[in-house]
Amino acid sequence: MTKRRDLLLLADKFNPEKHDPVGMLMSEKLDGNRCWWDGGVTRGVPTVDVPWANIYDKDGESLKAKIKPVASGLWTRYGNPVQAPEWFLDALPKGVSLDGELYAGHGNFQYVQKATRRDVPQDEQWEKIKYHVFGAPTYAQVLQDGLIKLSGNVSYIREINQRVCLDFIADRLSQPGPYPATERCKAYATLLDDPSLPFLRELAEIEAICDHNNSPLCVAVPHTYCESLGQVMLLAKEIDEAGGEGMMLREPDSVWFPKRRPFIKKVKPRHDDEATIVGFFGGRKGKTGQFLGKLGGLIVNWKGIIFELGTGLTHADRELFDESVENAKAHQGEALPNVTATPVFKVGDVVTFAYRELSDDGVPKEASYLRIRDDA
Repeated sequence: MTKRRDLLLLADKFNPEKHDPVGMLMSEKLDGNRCWWDGGVTRGVPTVDVPWANIYDKDGESLKAKIKPVASGLWTRYGNPVQAPEWFLDALPKGVSLDGELYAGHGNFQYVQKATRRDVPQDEQWEKIKYHVFGAPTYAQVLQDGLIKLSGNVSYIREINQRVCLDFIADRLSQPGPYPATERCKAYATLLDDPSLPFLRELAEIEAICDHNNSPLCVAVPHTYCESLGQVMLLAKEIDEAGGEGMMLREPDSVWFPKRRPFIKKVKPRHDDEATIVGFFGGRKGKTGQFLGKLGGLIVNWKGIIFELGTGLTHADRELFDESVENAKAHQGEALPNVTATPVFKVGDVVTFAYRELSDDGVPKEASYLRIRDDA
């Protein structure tokens, strides 16, 4: 069976009631655009010729309608090339594989997204952006065999054959390119030897690479040891209040792997507030059918903003009165007409919910139901 994988290492969520962070390495969670830098080996190569590029439609065979024509060496976690100015690419280390974030400081997530999604980069938009490095996986680590198959809003289907990918890189390194011969030789050596460094040694490698590169546009993300749960939660809260996103935790002896792994955690402060139920929506059949004819979730009003709240509801919370079951089956994922109450909820009830942050439109993100307010 083909092993499922991602393009980059992804983090699990940190739960302060279950996880002990003491001894893990902490860093700020940067709110930018996650990118793999391939050392510039694909710079100028047609995207369709790169054996890990996101070029296929949902069937995994036909080409997508829109593909950025040329690779730059910078790849999003979804396998798309990032079109950056030539002067920016020139400032990145040549012939080394790096994992990092294109970042422009607190509160500039949308700024970075706007700059990096352009087909033709604009110099003035990139002047605030730097590449912040927190990983140095080898080519062999990034390009391990497996199937990348993302669903939902992002389509990325690609079978990764490590030998094909490494041969492709070796061929590129054998040709004259935008990197000196010494860097080409060093990069070629890493194709033959996969050291798979533990994270603590990986950080030392990152420091050495950035120091040797000597460019303010490519910087190592600082890490410190966590001494207590209170320390990481306080730092996450301070970063959140300053407009940042939270903290990252990683075990010092862990080894980079292109998949979501429990040895790396993201710590995001959660806020809670109250909202008023103004309606209900029907459950979707989904793969298992367990929510068909059930309550999909609540439609709530929070400070004049209407949004759906479904995460966090138990099976008991999702029960409907008998007369509403067929209504819910006919309106999967849609507002339920003429339904003003369930065995648990009624329109007008006030519920408490948790959320991570607000979208640009002011809607709570990653909202989850906590409890109904008891006014007795």
